[in-house]
Amino acid sequence: RGFLRHITDEEAADSDRRKRFELDRGLAAFDGPTVVGTTGAYSLHLTVPPDVPVPTGGVTDVTVQPTHRRRGILTGLMRRQLEDFHERGEPLGALWTSETPIYGRFGYGMAFQHAYWKIDRRHTAYARPLTHSGRLAFVEPDEARRIAPAVWDRARLQRPGMISRPDSFWDDRFRDPPERRGGSSAYFCAVYEDDGRTDGYVLYRVRDRWEEEFPAATLSVSELVTATDDAHAALWRLCLDVDLVGTIEVRRRPIDDPLPWLLADPRRLRPSLIDAVWLRIVDVTSALEARRYAHSGRLILEVRDSFCPWNNGRYELEGGPDDARCRPTREEPDIILDASELGSLYLGAVHSSTLAAAGRLEARTGEALRTTGDMFGWHIAPWCPEEF
Repeated sequence: RGFLRHITDEEAADSDRRKRFELDRGLAAFDGPTVVGTTGAYSLHLTVPPDVPVPTGGVTDVTVQPTHRRRGILTGLMRRQLEDFHERGEPLGALWTSETPIYGRFGYGMAFQHAYWKIDRRHTAYARPLTHSGRLAFVEPDEARRIAPAVWDRARLQRPGMISRPDSFWDDRFRDPPERRGGSSAYFCAVYEDDGRTDGYVLYRVRDRWEEEFPAATLSVSELVTATDDAHAALWRLCLDVDLVGTIEVRRRPIDDPLPWLLADPRRLRPSLIDAVWLRIVDVTSALEARRYAHSGRLILEVRDSFCPWNNGRYELEGGPDDARCRPTREEPDIILDASELGSLYLGAVHSSTLAAAGRLEARTGEALRTTGDMFGWHIAPWCPEEF
């Protein structure tokens, strides 16, 4: 009910769903014998700059029943869950939000955005001839399921924001019943191989359609993950060259994906942006020491966090490309911000000056604002194609 669905007996008995859910991390609020609110979490690792996997609680299944709104149930669940993360030693919490106004009050900040694209196949020529040394091949889903995890694990350490993917997530990704397809085909799976190694894979569906005897199918890219530039360019070329297709649609791409720069006519790639992962700094010291910083610097940060009071205070951060140290201090702050804004800064997707202009953080000096931006910025945009 929380997600506006009826569950069939077959779905309720779904073994893949049960394998994915971590029962010891599930929380429920009860009114007598009735469940009226829920949340759960996955035990994940999220990549932070440059290539560090950090233990992260992946929040999921957050609901409150319509009969029990405005009673503090969600606040109680969120508080208990964050206390659990803290006790488990997870410096970060992460989630995808169905409604964006909800989670800021619990200290989550929008960590990055994704691009959604649509393009007419007639305008997908590359600006330069495509050259590569590898080969493209279609594979059956079972074979793709076997191959893809190794590609993912290489790619996720190259890109902040990507997460570890347990076997139960992989099983769920390749479970492809008709009701999940939205009227489209089952997955088509293709891989890029070079020198005996698989460097990328793509999963896409096709929704067949004809207009006045002309083919006008829509190809929807479900997931395209690569560990090399050659694999990226070649797999996109495959998706853009499928016959009988009129339109290519793409969801959840990094905002710095090279595809617009590959195209001869990039204006034809119609973009839109939407928020992706929201991040919660559960332990300021551990989180800030876990990542590395683009430029060496020193900052005094005052973090305001009424929801997780153990974070509330001032911190001296010294960091650079090779190491980082964070410790409590009584010095006067250079930057004052709430925990949610620290979550937004953390992966480098937004500059501190942007948050300051929006009134989301206070900088005591212009130099402090520039230092914050220089330190927290990163040369690769965060991305996470896995919704959890």
